[in-house]
Amino acid sequence: MIILKKIVNILVILIALLGCLICINKTSQETIKIVKKENSTDWIPVSEVNISNVTKNIIGYLSIPKFNKEYYTNMPIKEGTSLDVLATAIGHFENTPYSKGNVCIVAHNSGTNKNGDYVGYFDRTDELIYGDKIIYNNLKCEYQYKVISNEIIEETNLEVLNNTEENRLTLITCVKGQENREYRRCVKCIKI
Repeated sequence: MIILKKIVNILVILIALLGCLICINKTSQETIKIVKKENSTDWIPVSEVNISNVTKNIIGYLSIPKFNKEYYTNMPIKEGTSLDVLATAIGHFENTPYSKGNVCIVAHNSGTNKNGDYVGYFDRTDELIYGDKIIYNNLKCEYQYKVISNEIIEETNLEVLNNTEENRLTLITCVKGQENREYRRCVKCIKI
């Protein structure tokens, strides 16, 4: 009788584990359609983000409502700043945070990739002014920032990438029309 009880207990545990594996597999194949808004119980819709995007290094999306065009909504962000990354998305500076602190991202402001796709995600950053809103979604939460400065910095000024106690978003791109590329446009934003 004791042996039979042990066998039944083992079978119950195995069935429970099998159920968990089936549930996990089903969830990983589904499409995420909502994310939780930071510091809120509200869930907000975002463009459909498939779990498979994680394998493509997509770590988030950026939207700039001021420009009111679909192109500036849910622009993809990938990890890294290599030319390969910037040929398909906005790049996230490795070693900078994803949410708390100074999130730093970079993109081209003009041009096309080898497939002919336009990749000038930051082509209008020179138009951003104090108070303009930028929305950053890191696939876990959506964060809203407002622009606090838009300035030209030297290419070698890496201080703008330093982490901060305040939650910030820093956008970096080349300066339009620049021949020698000594300078960068730096848009600093603070979380609202």
